[in-house]
Amino acid sequence: MRYEELLTEMANLYSDDTGLPFDKIHLHPKTPDLPHDIRIKIYKGGKVIAVVGLRPKVEVKKGNLSGTDEYYLKKFLSLGNNLDLIIQYSLNNASRIDLLTNLT
Repeated sequence: MRYEELLTEMANLYSDDTGLPFDKIHLHPKTPDLPHDIRIKIYKGGKVIAVVGLRPKVEVKKGNLSGTDEYYLKKFLSLGNNLDLIIQYSLNNASRIDLLTNLT
């Protein structure tokens, strides 16, 4: 995937969309050159506060989330198909529109 294509496929989930206490959750498609599985970046106060792996389990890989923030993130991911939608988006199996219109 070219860099320009990757930029157009990145997505941000904002607090108004998720109800979470974060500025945004940054998602991007997984590319073959990434040495790790699917991860999301959590922003608060305009900065990345944590990088969270989604498989095989949801866990903080870098940075820190408070116990409360981690609880709310995991609760959000467990609602409906949220986790699966984000994973499918990251694997290029769902469009940004699919993702944004089907999150619970």
